Amino acid sequence: MWNRAMHKDRKIMAGKDPRDLSAFEPSVVKQKTRLVVSFYFRNFEHGEALTKLYREFVAKVMDLARQKAIGCPQEESFHNTETLSALVEEYNLAPVLASSWTGKLNQTEKLQLERKIGDESRRIDFGLKVAASCLDLSIQIGTQLTVDGCTHLYNEVTRELVPFPIVDQHDLVYLVVYLDLDLGMWTHVMVDEMQDVTRILYLFILQLVRRRANLLMATLEQMLHGREQYTHMLNYRSARSVIEATQPALAATGSTDTIVQIRDVDGEYRENVTFHSHPIVAGERTALLTRMAATVFEIYNVLLSKGYIHVKMVGRKSTRDNVLKLLGELEGPMSSVLTRLNLRLDSSAPASQNERHDTTLALQASITAWSKLASAGDIDALDSRTAYSAWLEKVYTEDAAAGDTLVVSTIHGYKGRQATRVCIFQPDHLPLPDRLRLKDDPWRSWEADEERCIFNVALSRAEDRLHLMVHLEDGANRTGLLTLWDAPADLETSQSTEATASIISSQESAGEPDEVDEATNGALAVLQLEAVPANLQELAAAVRQNLRAANSSIANFDSPAVQARTQECLGARRHLTKVITRRNLQRVDDAMALHH
Repeated sequence: MWNRAMHKDRKIMAGKDPRDLSAFEPSVVKQKTRLVVSFYFRNFEHGEALTKLYREFVAKVMDLARQKAIGCPQEESFHNTETLSALVEEYNLAPVLASSWTGKLNQTEKLQLERKIGDESRRIDFGLKVAASCLDLSIQIGTQLTVDGCTHLYNEVTRELVPFPIVDQHDLVYLVVYLDLDLGMWTHVMVDEMQDVTRILYLFILQLVRRRANLLMATLEQMLHGREQYTHMLNYRSARSVIEATQPALAATGSTDTIVQIRDVDGEYRENVTFHSHPIVAGERTALLTRMAATVFEIYNVLLSKGYIHVKMVGRKSTRDNVLKLLGELEGPMSSVLTRLNLRLDSSAPASQNERHDTTLALQASITAWSKLASAGDIDALDSRTAYSAWLEKVYTEDAAAGDTLVVSTIHGYKGRQATRVCIFQPDHLPLPDRLRLKDDPWRSWEADEERCIFNVALSRAEDRLHLMVHLEDGANRTGLLTLWDAPADLETSQSTEATASIISSQESAGEPDEVDEATNGALAVLQLEAVPANLQELAAAVRQNLRAANSSIANFDSPAVQARTQECLGARRHLTKVITRRNLQRVDDAMALHH
């Protein structure tokens, strides 16, 4: 649409070029502003030092100026120094320039630029003039084939020449408004997430509807439909009890809208439920939601071990890509990677602190789930990175088909979807207080806004039944999740449940002597254990304890003795993992056979 409008109004590549301009399409480059700054300083004395100093600062000013429609018709001019200076003050950009000065320039470059520009205040004034010139230059580069005799920009990251015209995501909206392009006639225009609309997007929307199109806007304090205004939101999918639970969460986001129920269904809302009191019903579309990707892998693992073979994981592709990227930074076989992740997480910050920690948790949980679900007879494949990556790409997908009856997902990954029944894990983590405190941070205030909205998003996914799961005291681990299927201690259990417990108890008391062969005894001796651990968590703890002991008793961490001891422990762990996996699979088979 953008390209068609540019050619139609003959705004693109205006000049004397005799070629057929309709054949040209713009190059879309995410880092355009940084390339423009380098292009601007290409002929300056000390141009390399000036580029290092101003590239990040000017790029941020340019992005903010375009978001606020500065330079567009009827708006403030970007050649007005006071306008750009107000941006620097509002978004506290002066430290960005100061950081570049101290961290990117050597002493010689500092002396050269001090003589050329002056002190800190003059450096900011000079930067504002550069930003105004670069904004003007950016418009030329986005609409012409030749600028100052040049036809390309050099991308230092990809090491390639990018042909003019060049645009980025901001230009796709900014140039439409700046050039007052005709975007054609539309009968209806729908805008979602209206609270996130910037000034330039607002002007862009006005251009879309200027021929009297009907405008529909969602998640605003007042919703607009044509010329009429409403102070309510119509809900066509959720039952009454779900809407009553969601309304306070919506109010917490700052919205004054009232949710109006259209379906005539009462529904069900329950807090602190378990899967024993409210079991998963076969054939009913059920979504299990949590905010942490690590918990998604744990839930998926537990559901499969419980016999729910049709469960599907749904999440954002970016999460999966970040997990695989982090894995690429860690060398060695998968068993070694998992051991190091466990050691790292023992002493790291809470998961709410940063995204990298969340990714580390997700990598740890996904490797653990993969190892538990691998075939007991193919345990050597656990050290295959290729096998793990293939498994992750297969089971962690963005696609949730209409026929999926049981889905486990992050809340963000389930946006735009719905299910008959929604179970929310760890609702006490919604929102996280430390992220709400970011509301005063000019660059991360959006995270605080997301926190206020995330609970509302989670609750509003449910059609008929909304269940908040009991708080998991021991966090997102398999033991805590398994308790959600347990009956309360004071509740009289059924005969089949008692019989199942009897089978498992007899297996544990017997110690399964048929599996304690010579190789198993050797592995137990390596890890200084008297018996096979009850589960893989206990085994992992034993391995960590032995590795810590080895590292503390030998002075040189990289010595052959430490490496040999590490491989010995990991070899023992692989064998015992095989033993425990076989035992657990047999228990599940026996229990399910008894119930059937």
